[in-house]
Amino acid sequence: MLEDRRFPKLHLNFQLRLNKFQYLRPELNIPSLLLTTCLFLRVIVVGLLKRVMLLHLNQLMLLFWLVLINRKDPPTENVPEGKKPRIA
Repeated sequence: MLEDRRFPKLHLNFQLRLNKFQYLRPELNIPSLLLTTCLFLRVIVVGLLKRVMLLHLNQLMLLFWLVLINRKDPPTENVPEGKKPRIA
């Protein structure tokens, strides 16, 4: 019997505390906060992925240029005059 009387008070107390919390901090709407957090994390992850992809692209470009620079021309010694390769 005593518990039946106290339960509505506890419930009312909880509601009052919740209303007071929402009154003090109305910007803390939980679904909105979760959505904002998810979007923020998505922006960070997409930004990190873009940076990683750009780093790999830069590495591939450097590798391409290093291979291109270090490529040796075919030897032109001991080749007859009319048979020399053209250098583009």
